[in-house]
Order: sequence, then C-alpha cells, then structure tokens
Amino acid sequence: MVDNSSPRDPSKANGATRDDVDWTILESVSPHPGDLVRFVVEKTGLSRQAVNKRVSALVEEGLLEASGATKARQYRWRPLVRVPLSEGLSEDRIWRESLAPRLGDVSANVRAILQYGTTEMINNVIDHSDASELVVLLKPLEDDIEIYIEDNGEGFTQKLVRELRLENAQHALLELSKGKLTTDPDNHTGEGIFFTCRMCDKFMIWSRDICLMRIEGSGFFVLDAPESRPGTTVRMIVRRDTERTPGDVFDQFASAEDDYGFTRTAVSVVLARYEGETLVSRSQARRLLARGDQFREIHLDFRGLEVIGPAFADEVFRVYQREHPRISLSWDNATDEVTKMIRKAERAFASESGSD
Repeated sequence: MVDNSSPRDPSKANGATRDDVDWTILESVSPHPGDLVRFVVEKTGLSRQAVNKRVSALVEEGLLEASGATKARQYRWRPLVRVPLSEGLSEDRIWRESLAPRLGDVSANVRAILQYGTTEMINNVIDHSDASELVVLLKPLEDDIEIYIEDNGEGFTQKLVRELRLENAQHALLELSKGKLTTDPDNHTGEGIFFTCRMCDKFMIWSRDICLMRIEGSGFFVLDAPESRPGTTVRMIVRRDTERTPGDVFDQFASAEDDYGFTRTAVSVVLARYEGETLVSRSQARRLLARGDQFREIHLDFRGLEVIGPAFADEVFRVYQREHPRISLSWDNATDEVTKMIRKAERAFASESGSD
C-alpha cells in the first residue's frame, strides 16, 4: 500500500503528545494484547517506563482493562459499549442511552455531527459487517471529542472487493471516497462514510492492514496499518470549537436544481495512484472517474501529486468531457506541472468542441 504524502505520524516521534501516545496504545491493543508495551515502545521510540505510565493511566481512566500476572499480562479495551450483534440492535438506542448522556456540555452542532457519524458507522456494522461483536469507545478531551468504533467482522475493504469485484483494497478506498457506494443498494444509499468523514476534523477507517484517513484542510491519505487487525475500525475526532454543522456539509454536495439531492462529489486524485506508480495512463484515469455518471458535478483535488502524464490528463479533461457533456468537471490544488497537463487537455477539448 502507500503513504500518499501523509503528514508526519506523531506517534513515531519522541515529541508525541500524550493524546497521540494514548491513541497509539488504544489502536494497538487488539493486535497486541499480550505484548502491548513492547510494541508501543518499538513504534514510538519512547522508553518502556513512559509507555507503562500511560498504559497504567488508561487502565485507571477506565479505557483499558488488564488481566493476568505481570509477565503474562493481557490488555483489552474497556469500552463504553461492548455488545453482541443480535436481532433488534439499533444504532439510535446505543447513541441515546450510552453516548449522548456522556458528552457533557458540548455545542449543538458538535453533538449533531457526533450523532450523525456515530449512528451511521454503527448502522454499517449492524447491516454490513457480518460481525459478532460491536465495540464503542468515547474519549472526551479538552479540545476534542473522540469516538472509536470497532467490529470483528470481515473488514469493509474485503467485502467491497469481493462483492463489487474491485481490484484490491486501495481501489475500494478510492470508490468509497466518491460516495454512493454500497453493497446493498435496495436498502442503503452509500452516503454515510462520505459525509461523516467530511464532518469530522479527523477521520480514520481501518480494514485489516490499510487505513483511509482524512484531515480537515489537508485531504485524504492512505496509510499502511502497523498490524493487520480484525474487522473494521473507525476513529472520529471533532473539535469542540468547530462551527461546522451537518447541514453545511450536506449543502456542499447538493444542488437546488436537483431538489438538494447528492449530486456533487469531490475526489482526491491521489487515491487513484498505487504504490510506486505515477498517474500516466488512460486506464488509471478511467478508474478515477468510474461511477462519475451518478453525479452532475465532479470536483478533482490534485493535492499530493507532483506530476501527471498527458494521456491521463487527456482522458479526464478531453475524452471524459466529450463522452459526458452533462457532467461538470472542476479541479484545484494542482502543481504547475500538473496544471500544464490539464490546460493542454482542456484546450484540446475546447478546440474539438468548437468552444474556443
């Protein structure tokens, strides 16, 4: 897999904040219940004493539980919710009874974002994961509210690849990021993750050994997970002082001309690039724009790409536009080299369509 110009991983530096270290510990519990401290020491470069101190603090705070003697000690989450998936389990009841009362004095818009994201992610577990257990962790911090949701099912990338016949896990992440992707179109719209990740200030979703991360203001990144983990894990972070509302996000991708339906999408082009590749071919461009005909407007974000090839640009901005005249393409965050390729293809399209 790839790390597409991702930000520095703070958990790998000795200058990591306490919250960074805590989340590294919590993220590592499932694959490393018996060697948690050793693994976190190796991953972060922190001393064993420092990691032990934070692990003990998380146990005292009720986020971890420990069992067994010192040499055989095992750790696991002590979550807010740990329930078997059974008939009648509902996401709104989990939210209403277990999470909402523990949020304290947060603003109405932050509460609305957390409710939307939490219920959408839990519904995905209930309806799609084929899991036997759901785990939810809530961590109210001074500046943020963080919610962690995990299941022990197949893993969403594996399910998408298998049922939709996609190439691989990264192809699944690209398609997921576009929106309107679901394995159950009769009962779902495929919008939950699309909107949730854009409401949060930071959103991460793991499936086995790959992670899709979005940071507000920085875009999408694909990361290798340090260890393969069972099922799907979601981490949502919302700043307490955010002024964003769910309606703000919905409105960005809706059009009054279409009764405010989900008619616009935004695609991070770097997600179409596999490890060791440059975006140069027409087949890569076609993969980028697959299912684009489900939208009236497609915005392409070229952040994280230094160059693209002329064939790739021509396929997107001349061939695709010619074949889909009712779809509007826009773009931003392109380097000078990328802009040259785009402008050349746009001029070719304008010339052949007589719109010079």
